[in-house]
Amino acid sequence: MAEFPVVKTTRESWFEEHPKYLEIKSYGYDVCLREAMFIYLDLIEVKHWFDVELCRCDAIKNVYIVGRPLKKCQIELVVPTATSNLFTHADFRRIITEVCQAYMSSGMGEKFGASEAKSVYLAIMDSSSTVVYYKMTDGLVSPDEVGDDDAEVDSLIRWKRSNKNRQNKS
Repeated sequence: MAEFPVVKTTRESWFEEHPKYLEIKSYGYDVCLREAMFIYLDLIEVKHWFDVELCRCDAIKNVYIVGRPLKKCQIELVVPTATSNLFTHADFRRIITEVCQAYMSSGMGEKFGASEAKSVYLAIMDSSSTVVYYKMTDGLVSPDEVGDDDAEVDSLIRWKRSNKNRQNKS
């Protein structure tokens, strides 16, 4: 990962001078720069994901984001895009295949203890900054693979903490 110097920013230019935005820009992909940054910030600041990192995928000429929705969950892969982009079924299959291969070949799979990646979230951002996440798999997934009891418990604990924090602020 490239190191970027600390830059004094203004209120008007904080986004374009953010270190992660500069990192995304340094990859040389002109596709979805702003969307990737907004979705990265959404995962960290709004959804409170863990172990979030930006990665590059030269095969699709786009970045993807790696992270955990909850501490006990497996790593998820997120591909940012805009609503203006058009996709075919072949494009979806290629995105899933290439991003999963890039993730496993990058060595991050071993870092996070994942044996293989099977699915990708497509994060679609509208011009109003609304983001919709669609989970895509290459083929059908059996129902016993969906859901995680530990994740539900962790989610409930997180919800109780946030409610308690809101009550304390009042």
